[in-house]
Parts: sequence; C-alpha cells; structure tokens
Amino acid sequence: ITEKLSASIEEEIITGKLDMGVLHNPTRSPELDIFMLAKENLFLMAPKELKFKTTKKGVSLEEVSKLPLILPSYPNSYRLLVEMQMAKISAKPRVILEMNSVNTILELVAEGIGCAIFSSKTLEIISEKDRERLQSHCIHSPHVVSRIYMATSNKRIITKTQKTMLNIIRNLCDSHFNIIE
Repeated sequence: ITEKLSASIEEEIITGKLDMGVLHNPTRSPELDIFMLAKENLFLMAPKELKFKTTKKGVSLEEVSKLPLILPSYPNSYRLLVEMQMAKISAKPRVILEMNSVNTILELVAEGIGCAIFSSKTLEIISEKDRERLQSHCIHSPHVVSRIYMATSNKRIITKTQKTMLNIIRNLCDSHFNIIE
C-alpha cells in the first residue's frame, strides 16, 4: 500500500509497479481500466473570522476565486479540477501559497493564513481545536465535484487476490461515500 498523488499512482500502474490504485479525477489513459467508486462535492475551508458572501447553498465558485487560497502544487487532481471549473466561469484561483501536505494546509487555514478546498471527508481528520477555528461551505455555481476511481492495468490479468481487494475497496467506499451506480 502506498499513498501518492494520483498522477504518480497512474504511472506506477501503467509501468507495472502497482497492481491497482484509487485515483482522484484521473486522466483518461488508454492503458488503464477504471471504474468510478464515488463522487463528492468539494468544500471551501476558511478561517472562522474571514468574511465573504455565502448562501444556504454554500459559497459560489466565483466568490471562492476572490479569496486567498492555499492549494497543492501541480499535478494535484484537486488543483487541476478547481482551475478547470474556474476557467469555465472565466475566473482563476488567487493562490497565495502552494503546499502539498493536507495537515499543513489545514493548520495554515486554522491560523488564518488563507483558505483551502477539500472534500467534506477532510473535516473528519481535523482536530477538534482546529475545527472550531474553521468554517466550511459547499462550493456551488457550479458545484466542484471530485470523482474517485479504481484503476488497474488493462495489460495484465487480475488475480483472485486482486479481485478480493477490489471488492474490499468497493465495500469500504459504499460505507463512506455517495456511491455512483
């Protein structure tokens, strides 16, 4: 088991270093067989004291583009997704800092340095102390939706052990995410 950026996992599946991987918003490689496990809306996480326009639905993507953002560097899939969605509304993110550690980004947001964009599941890993110093809002108009996929190489036969692992991962996703049928 390894934890890396989706782009690195994709490459390692293609080159045979990994048998399978869970990917966020993968590129469409002809060398991979992928199937969607789940999708989830992304949320703006901001310092509690920061004031900006929100509604009952959350915060608009246009409003997010005006805020100081701490985003991961390229080729992070959330970063690419956010930039692509903002381009559709003729906006771009106001990136004040690039950081690749989720925990460090969350600490910086809690300290009031800037805002970040994560899935709602990220709230589950935040300490109670930091959670009290944050506000989170679903991004809308348009929604920014991350898709989570399972990928395997289409050049190799999947073993019985791998099939079992795929089923375990599917079952875990069924219990934690909004599964797509």
